[in-house]
Amino acid sequence: MSRPLNRTEGWEKINHPPEPVLLDASKCCFPATSAGNPIDSFYDTSAHILTLGNPAALDASAALGRLLILGLVTGTEAYFRALLLGVTAICPFAREAISDELVALGAMDYYGADQVALGLFENTSFASSSAIEKRTKQITGLKWSANDSLGVAASTFEQVCHMRHAAVHAQGVLNRGNARALGIAKAEVPVHIVVDMAHLHQAAKACASLVKAYNLFVYKGLLQKWLGQKLLVGVWQQDKKYFKPLFELFRSRIDRVAHANSYQAYKSLHPDILKRISAG
Repeated sequence: MSRPLNRTEGWEKINHPPEPVLLDASKCCFPATSAGNPIDSFYDTSAHILTLGNPAALDASAALGRLLILGLVTGTEAYFRALLLGVTAICPFAREAISDELVALGAMDYYGADQVALGLFENTSFASSSAIEKRTKQITGLKWSANDSLGVAASTFEQVCHMRHAAVHAQGVLNRGNARALGIAKAEVPVHIVVDMAHLHQAAKACASLVKAYNLFVYKGLLQKWLGQKLLVGVWQQDKKYFKPLFELFRSRIDRVAHANSYQAYKSLHPDILKRISAG
């Protein structure tokens, strides 16, 4: 008759036993701060991420490059959430478009009435061009062609997203879908992403190109819609409640190519407003 296994004999000892852990994540939580509007916040985030990836550090750690790719995509997603939240706050047509969308009751308690629209994005990923396109169309009614500048930028950003996917889910190892999207032929052994300095900066430029193209596209698209729907009437005192927050939401202070303030920008737009009104 065999005797039962005795734990003291050590047959089960293949690693150290677990240590008890009491993690208080609240100690890691601090008030969120913003560098400005969505595009400038994106610029600041990306610039900081790039300072962390010097050649020596990247050569010493394959994990570091992948984590920085994750950071770039996360910063890009944050831009889309912030911008579309801002659009829903200032554009009556966008607000109407999402008026029937459901938001969890808890979102009201957590975010408050002023930013309850954040609840719309809780389960939405912007880490793919298709997700960005779908949500943009739902909220703004705007869509773009795959062949225009925004479509090309979105396609390039998609490659960065596949690098991020491999970093998050497989320690950098490419699955079949990632490899196909990145144009990598079948390999004899699994391959993984190792990000050097040059490719880190290329990925950052891909994210920035998408943000810049999208920022211009949505700003122009909303203005065209507002002109077409005669939301703007050609009188600054009446139009500034719409135009000023729109201009401030999209204008990059870092790029310094826009008018100094919303009134100057409005004056340059004024002839187009009057022309649209007179057209009937």
